[in-house]
Amino acid sequence: MSKNRWIQVGAFCCLIGVACGAFAAHQLANVLSAADLDIFKKGVYYNFIHALAIILTTLISFHFGTKAIRMANVLFLVGIIFFSGSLLLISTISLTHFQIPTAIYLITPAGGICFMLGWILLIVGVSRRSN
Repeated sequence: MSKNRWIQVGAFCCLIGVACGAFAAHQLANVLSAADLDIFKKGVYYNFIHALAIILTTLISFHFGTKAIRMANVLFLVGIIFFSGSLLLISTISLTHFQIPTAIYLITPAGGICFMLGWILLIVGVSRRSN
């Protein structure tokens, strides 16, 4: 994926974070339990951190063009989808009549591992400058 596309992906993830945060503040605050609202906010928080990390990592990649840095972005995006996405789903499932498959609870830590591996790859990537 091109560097411009990665910046667009990061910005889009930030947009999703703003929309989810506004939804939580104006709609969910009155219908979710305090615990579920806290889970939802945690998903939004980690979405924002890693959306900004995608943008920052892409900008860093203009100077340190390593494969590790490019892979860090992939892991940050997968982490956003798995970790933040599963937290948003888990916290709002009480508003529906659906049952959450047990596997969804395994996706959350997998997303967290993706976040951590992404940060490790960023460290490795700036340590192995290719230019």
